[in-house]
Amino acid sequence: MWSTEPSAYRPFLARLAEKFAKRLDCPRSYYSDLPKGRADKALVCLYNLITAAKNQADIATWLNESGQDLEDFFDALRTGADHPILRRWKARRATHRQPPDTREQHTRRLVLLMCTALKRAQLLKGGVHKFAAKKLAQVLPNVSDDAIRQWERGEAPLAEADEQVIANAIERCDRDHERLAIYFVKLIQIAAVTNE
Repeated sequence: MWSTEPSAYRPFLARLAEKFAKRLDCPRSYYSDLPKGRADKALVCLYNLITAAKNQADIATWLNESGQDLEDFFDALRTGADHPILRRWKARRATHRQPPDTREQHTRRLVLLMCTALKRAQLLKGGVHKFAAKKLAQVLPNVSDDAIRQWERGEAPLAEADEQVIANAIERCDRDHERLAIYFVKLIQIAAVTNE
């Protein structure tokens, strides 16, 4: 049975980190505390999942369920070797436009909430997108007023949480356009941060 006590997993996680560091041919100190980058975190998570699955299956089940193929895929990610899944991914990436990731979707949503708050604060409707794009130039330099309009067309209606964000912003900034813009730009800076 799985323990819910975090301290029960500390020795296991320490051994796992050491084992993983050896597989990556890097010093143990590199993985002694939590990995910093998103890629490292994803590799550690995938390794943990593979190890847990392999430990729960007998060898016949592991081979029958293509566990060895999963290990090969992990090794390809780790070493940069070629793998059929990676070739398929590269082919799809070349032929399909990539949708925005969740971080970018959240950032876009905040931009639209900023525009809605500015409209409610009675900034002229036609000037909202240009004003927002101008204020966002330092944080999101490639965002134009046309891009914001396009995002607006494809966006879902405001949810209750969205309405709350707008109400809080207007209340804090007292319907001042400049202060509203600064408020949302700060939120957008936090949302747009990546730790690759």
